[in-house]
Amino acid sequence: KSSLLLWDLSSRRLIAELTSSHLTRMQFSSDGQWLITNGGDSGAIVNLIDVGRGIITKRFELAGKIAKCFQFNGDSSQVFVGYQSGEVVAWNTENGLRRWIATPHRQAVGAVAVDPSNRYVASAGEDEVIQILDIKSGAFVRALKGHVSSISALAFHPTEPRLVSGGGDDFIRIWDIETWEPIFQLPTRGHSNRLIFSPSGRVLYSFRATEVVSFGLQETRNREEQRKQWLYRSLTRAEHYKDSFASEWLLKRLMDIESDDTQLMSRFVAVQSQALDEKPTQRPRVRIGPPGNTTIENLSLQTLESAYLFAANRTLLGDPVSVKRAADSVVGQIDESSYGWIASLAYRLYLFCPGDPADIKAILPNFEEQTKAYQNKLAIHSLRGGLFYRAGENDQALKELMQAEKYDVTAAIHALNWLFLSMAHAQLGNIKEAEEFFDRANAWREAYTLANFSKIGYQVRVLFPVLKFEAEELLKKKRSALKLQLEKK
Repeated sequence: KSSLLLWDLSSRRLIAELTSSHLTRMQFSSDGQWLITNGGDSGAIVNLIDVGRGIITKRFELAGKIAKCFQFNGDSSQVFVGYQSGEVVAWNTENGLRRWIATPHRQAVGAVAVDPSNRYVASAGEDEVIQILDIKSGAFVRALKGHVSSISALAFHPTEPRLVSGGGDDFIRIWDIETWEPIFQLPTRGHSNRLIFSPSGRVLYSFRATEVVSFGLQETRNREEQRKQWLYRSLTRAEHYKDSFASEWLLKRLMDIESDDTQLMSRFVAVQSQALDEKPTQRPRVRIGPPGNTTIENLSLQTLESAYLFAANRTLLGDPVSVKRAADSVVGQIDESSYGWIASLAYRLYLFCPGDPADIKAILPNFEEQTKAYQNKLAIHSLRGGLFYRAGENDQALKELMQAEKYDVTAAIHALNWLFLSMAHAQLGNIKEAEEFFDRANAWREAYTLANFSKIGYQVRVLFPVLKFEAEELLKKKRSALKLQLEKK
């Protein structure tokens, strides 16, 4: 049994003591007249408590269902409850009756929030989708996608048309509820269990397992935009004075922010090539010459990053021959000192663009030998699946990629996984599955649009936009082929 002690702070008097099992969540109404808590067997009951009298006046229960979260509306005339089985229910606090029930989710509901203007109810949970419902009828209004992990916190802004959401993917996402578009992302250092705005709406508090973090929203947006503008101004000056080293550094910082910008990537490769020619002894020894003439003089994390950027650039320019030769040159530098993790990064260069499947099959034995010491099962299954896809072994690719899905669901490398899963399914004619995995990868990318990309490994940052473009083109081709088949029938 759990105890709930209700105190009058002005008189320091204990008003009431209530006992209940599974008492884990509570909330006051905005006027302080009512308190709601969960309770009962497994938390199935939601109790409505009269604060002044210290007694339970109503019990809201959906037969056989476990309540997970709840929220009052503005005037406390209704309580909206989310359930483990995916339902959202509107309960009338005056008579205790159910006003409406909706089932917007396939899995448990982890958070509900009510629009201050009394138009919408938002719900979200383990299925990673925010559902917007009409507050009067429970009718579906909109689904908001973008998170790539369970959502456990929702809050509407008190004065502006904004909704914030957070959960297990280390991002707080801010939505415009007039256009239903995402407008900003805040990177966090952990899972957000609850989100609360200050009365003015200027500060957002994120509650986590061990700490509370506050965000000044306008200040955060301004700092990010100011940093980007400073980088662009500095880049203009560096290019004017032909300072290739400063230009390279500034372009790398900008690519952290806008990694999908292929023009930035092309400028980076051109500037880096110029810097290498100026002072080769001070740079990683990667020589980027004419197409098909790339050599790697030593193997290190610096040279690998340069090789990735070169491979991405040549892939987008339609030059697979140069990519293959660069990958061969890098892999040819692997010795026993670089077995394991470094070797896995080197072999990932073969994933950039399609080549001769026979060439990929030929490298697989060496790949297995040189990476067997690497204990990261997620990375190995993911890489092996990508190589099988490039070798034309789509069934084997799906097997390995799905095996990778079992590990560390928050890791950024899953974004590459989803794109290869999309392409493998598309090659096998599974268009629905292909679209689902592509949408998942795209949602992951959108979640990072305005976030700090520096915490994501360069192999994901550089490879993702290349694979995304390839997957998108493949899906278009397969959809067109399917449409033609249906028209012929």
